[in-house]
Amino acid sequence: SVGAKAAGALANVLSSNDPNRVAARAAGAVPLLVTMLRGGGEAAASAAQAIAMIAGETEGRDAVAAETDAIRLLVGLLSSVECAAQACRALMNIAHGSPASGTAIASAGGVERLVALLPSDASVGAKAAGALANVLSSNDPNRVAARAAGAVPLLVTMLRGGGEAAAS
Repeated sequence: SVGAKAAGALANVLSSNDPNRVAARAAGAVPLLVTMLRGGGEAAASAAQAIAMIAGETEGRDAVAAETDAIRLLVGLLSSVECAAQACRALMNIAHGSPASGTAIASAGGVERLVALLPSDASVGAKAAGALANVLSSNDPNRVAARAAGAVPLLVTMLRGGGEAAAS
């Protein structure tokens, strides 16, 4: 779709470029991207990628976290094969340095869904581990939830280089 292509192009424009991230927020990109998350598929994956880029700096992170349904929709995309990797990246950036966002992600079921992705292919599993690290940072209740969801043995398996083997 045109929206998916535009979101993908926007993600590339925003990559490692804070002035472009500020410009995208000022132009109203965040609510439009969050709306795209609702549709799933390629458009949602591209929107999640652009959201990850916007959330790569503090003000963008706060803007995305404040957007109604953004976190809930991103957590929902963790169960989509097509969208999981980009949703992990977005959640990782949203939770970075923000225990409050980590709590919101956990409240939406994110801890359990991220743990469930750890034994995925190496790319998705690594992104899930990165997101989980930020969601758990400075957040004891989330750490307890991660342990209860089985994160510890899965992460130890990943340490051994067997992220994909954990599924068997």
